[in-house]
Amino acid sequence: MAWPLCFTYAGSVIGKGFVARVDLCGRLLAVPEVEGVWLYGVSPAAVAVGAPTLSDANLELRDILTKTFIDFANESETFGAFKAKVEGFYNATDDDAADWQAAVDSIKAGTTPVPEGVRRCPDPDLYVRVSEKTIAQLTPADNPLVSREAQPALSSAA
Repeated sequence: MAWPLCFTYAGSVIGKGFVARVDLCGRLLAVPEVEGVWLYGVSPAAVAVGAPTLSDANLELRDILTKTFIDFANESETFGAFKAKVEGFYNATDDDAADWQAAVDSIKAGTTPVPEGVRRCPDPDLYVRVSEKTIAQLTPADNPLVSREAQPALSSAA
């Protein structure tokens, strides 16, 4: 059993001489296990996090994405190089697309229950946007926030 989830990420990253804003909407497969829930990335594919609950796994997801983007900033000499790394990371694919569709079909057929508290996400607009910010454009809203109530949403395709 797997739940097809969509999620969003928004955050600023300080690089070598630049500040970048990363906004994305991606897809995950959430797999309940005895020890908790694992989230496996579909878009971006190179993500796998686990935690005792779906809510905790969502927080771990945000943390691992932030750390990944900070690593990309450390490796990039320019904003353009950073943007290319983030876009490449997001657009990399693996074999989870078939598993994603199977999970969507299972939800639609009613054979997989919808996790409690997860809303449906009608036709998610999947995207990755990386933009450069000037110091003058920065505001306190650019500080990272972690919401204990943030939850991924069940893909509307389900």
